[in-house]
Amino acid sequence: MWAEDDLYPGVPCLQSYSVPVNGKKYRMYHGTSQYAAQQIMASGFRPSPNGMLGRGVYLSRDLNKASRYPLNLPEHERVVIRVLVNVGRVKKIDYQGHPLQKTWHDHGYDTAWCPPDCGMVPSGLEEDCVWDPCRIQIVDVIYPQVQNMWGGNGSTFLQGNTNPVSGQVYTMYHGTSMEAAKKIRKEGFRQSVVGMLGRGVYLSRDLEKARRYPLNLQAYQRVVLKVKVSVGKVKKIDCQGHPLQSTWHDHGRSSLRVRSNNRGANMWAEDDLGPGAPPCLQSYTAPEQDKVYIMYHGTNLLAALKILQEGFNPSSNGMLGRGVYLSRDLQKASRYPLNVPETYRVIVRVKVNVGRVKKIDCQGHPLQKTWHDHGYDTAWCPPNCGMVPSGLEEDCVWDPRRITVIDLIHPMLGEQNPCVIL
Repeated sequence: MWAEDDLYPGVPCLQSYSVPVNGKKYRMYHGTSQYAAQQIMASGFRPSPNGMLGRGVYLSRDLNKASRYPLNLPEHERVVIRVLVNVGRVKKIDYQGHPLQKTWHDHGYDTAWCPPDCGMVPSGLEEDCVWDPCRIQIVDVIYPQVQNMWGGNGSTFLQGNTNPVSGQVYTMYHGTSMEAAKKIRKEGFRQSVVGMLGRGVYLSRDLEKARRYPLNLQAYQRVVLKVKVSVGKVKKIDCQGHPLQSTWHDHGRSSLRVRSNNRGANMWAEDDLGPGAPPCLQSYTAPEQDKVYIMYHGTNLLAALKILQEGFNPSSNGMLGRGVYLSRDLQKASRYPLNVPETYRVIVRVKVNVGRVKKIDCQGHPLQKTWHDHGYDTAWCPPNCGMVPSGLEEDCVWDPRRITVIDLIHPMLGEQNPCVIL
C-alpha cells in the first residue's frame, strides 16, 4: 500500500543495510497517525523520552519499517513522514545490552543506528534514533495508496460520470477535518441545513473532489471518510435553477446526482470556494484598488510547506523587481517551478488585498521595477502585453502581509494520487 518516489536529486536514500557516514544527510521515514502527523507538521518532532535506544526521535531508512507504525492502528489510518536528517556523529548499536545502547549521546554521538538483522528489532529491519529534532527537516507526507483500498466491502465503486442506479449501494467520499471525522465516526453524519442542493449530507464519488475539503484547511489537515451509501431513489440535477434543485426530497427522492465537469487532460482543477469568497477575477480584467482577490503561486511541495509555516518571502529581483510573484491565472501558476516535473509541483492558493495597483504593460516601463517607490502596493502585468513569453497575466505584491494563504492545490493524478482515508 505504500509507494516511494524519487524526490530530489542529491539526497541519497541510503539502503538500510549500508553504514551511514558521519555528517551526511539522508532520507528517512517516521510512521505515525494522521493526527500526530498534523502536530508534527505544525510544531516539529518531539523526542520520545525512552525507547530501545533511549531518548530521541525514532526513524528508519526503510519505508516498509516506518509504514508499520503505529502498531495499534490499521494501515489505512497511518501516514509516513518523509524527512532529511543530518546524522552528525553516528554510533552503531548492533546487539541487545550494548554498553552505549541508551547512553550514546552522553558519549558525543548524535544518532544511534541499529542495522538490520542484528537481533535488536523483532522485524529485523533497520532503525535510527536522532537525539536533536533540529537535525530533522520535514520533506512531505506519504499516504497509503488509494487504489488498493477501494472495493471489497460490499459496495460498488462507480465512476463519477456514470449514472447511479436507484436502490444500489455505492462507495462515496466525504472530505472533512480530523476532529470532525472523529465526531462523525462516533455520532454519525449530520445533515447540512443548507447548500447548493438543499438539506442533506454532501458526498462525492470523486475522491479528488472530496480531498479538497474543507477549503479553509491546509492539505495535511484534511482527511477523507470513505463510506457506503444506499442511494435509494436518485434524482439527477444537471443545471442551476433546476425545478427540484432544493426540493427533490419533497418529491420522493433519497439522493441526488450532480453532473460532473469533464476536465479532460488538465491536471489542475479549480473549485468554487463558496458564497462570500473573494472574487476569482478574470486575468484580463484590471484589478480595483484595495480589493481582495484570489491568486495563485506555483512552487514545489517542500517550498509550499515552508510557506504554510513561515509565510511568503519576497523575491529579491525579477521582471517586476522585488516582491511576491503571483498570478490570477491558475494555468500560469501551474507551470512553475519550470525545472520541476508537473507531478512534483503544487499551487498555493491565496487571498490578496492588492492595495494600490500599477499596471506595467510594456518592457522598459518607467516604473517596471520602481513602482513601490511611487506608492504602489501591487504591480499588474496584463495578459498578451508582451511582458511574459506565455502571454499570461502576472502580479507582484510588495508586502507579504497582504497575502493570506487559503490552501494548496495538487495536480490531478487520478488513482495514482494518494489521499488520507478513514
